Amino acid sequence: MATAPLLNLDTLTERPMVGIDGTAYELLMPESMPVTEFLRLNRLRARFSAAWSVTDTDKDIPPETAREVEDTLEQLVSMVLKAPVDVLARLNDAQRLTIYRTFLTLPRLMQTASAGPKAAPTKTRQTAKKPRTGTK
Repeated sequence: MATAPLLNLDTLTERPMVGIDGTAYELLMPESMPVTEFLRLNRLRARFSAAWSVTDTDKDIPPETAREVEDTLEQLVSMVLKAPVDVLARLNDAQRLTIYRTFLTLPRLMQTASAGPKAAPTKTRQTAKKPRTGTK
C-alpha cells in the first residue's frame, strides 16, 4: 500500500510579480532565498520591527528612529524585489511598506492561491481524557 509523500518539493516555481510603472518585477519567495540572504533579511526584519514599535507610541517619533524605519524598509524591499536600483529609488515609503507587507504574507497567499477554494475548516475537539493526578 503506497502512502503519500511526507514532503512535496517543487524546484520550478512561478514567482509572484509586482507591477511598477507598467513593468513587472519578481517578488522573491522566502523559501527561494539563499540561507545567508534569509538570515540577513531576518536581522533587518528585527531592526525594522524594533524601530517600528517606537512609532506606535503617542510620543513624537525621534528623527533618528524615523530614519531607521525608512532606511531599514528600503533595504528590506531591495532584498525582496528584483528591480533595478533606479526603480527602487522611485518608490515612496508607502509603496515600499506595501511591497514589504505583501512579501510577509506571500507564503499564506501562495498557499491559498494554489489550494483553490476549500470548505470551511471544522472545529475538532480533543476527546481524550486527561490523566488523573494525585492518589486514590
